[in-house]
Amino acid sequence: MIELNANDLKDLIVKKQSVYGIERIYPVCLTSQLVARLIRQKTFDRESIRILKRLGYTFENEKVTI
Repeated sequence: MIELNANDLKDLIVKKQSVYGIERIYPVCLTSQLVARLIRQKTFDRESIRILKRLGYTFENEKVTI
C-alpha cells in the first residue's frame, strides 16, 4: 500500500500542456492522479479545479529541473 504524507494531501501538482491549441491540465503527483481517477477524468477542467479549490485543494505547477 502507498503511504501519503498528510501535509501533501491537499497540494495537487499538475502540469499544463497544449494539445492542438487547447490547454490541458494533467495530474502529476500521486494525490492529483488519485483525485483525477476518482472524478473519472484524465485531465482537470476549469469546473473541476473550481470545485476542488472550494474543498481546500491547492494547485501547483510541476517544477522543471534542468
